[in-house]
Amino acid sequence: MIMKFKRAIVWFRNDLRVHDNENLVRAIQSADEILPVYCFDPRMFEKTKLDFEKTGVFRAKFIRDSVSALRHKLRHLGADLIVVQGKPEEELIRLAENHRVDAIFFSQEVTKEERVLKNQLRVLRGQKA
Repeated sequence: MIMKFKRAIVWFRNDLRVHDNENLVRAIQSADEILPVYCFDPRMFEKTKLDFEKTGVFRAKFIRDSVSALRHKLRHLGADLIVVQGKPEEELIRLAENHRVDAIFFSQEVTKEERVLKNQLRVLRGQKA
């Protein structure tokens, strides 16, 4: 049985596709209203411990172009992409509170940083990790 929510955020992380996006499909099936969100996390643009850029110039341009294409596709479908800048564990919670969101849908990531971020979101929302 699918739980029904009034309003949900779909947080686009690395999967910036509309077509065949599992999280988007689950959100559409589970909520009356969807708020698509992309968050430019400033930590993506920091340097590693070895002084390498996490996101170089070409990757940054690719991300910017991909977010722009996602926004265009969503607008074509009658929606819009909310783009924010900041730490997702803060920005998504702020958006959820301001828009009275019942659920946040996002893809599972495999890196340690992304798993820690997912757990921080759960803790802030009062869920078990």
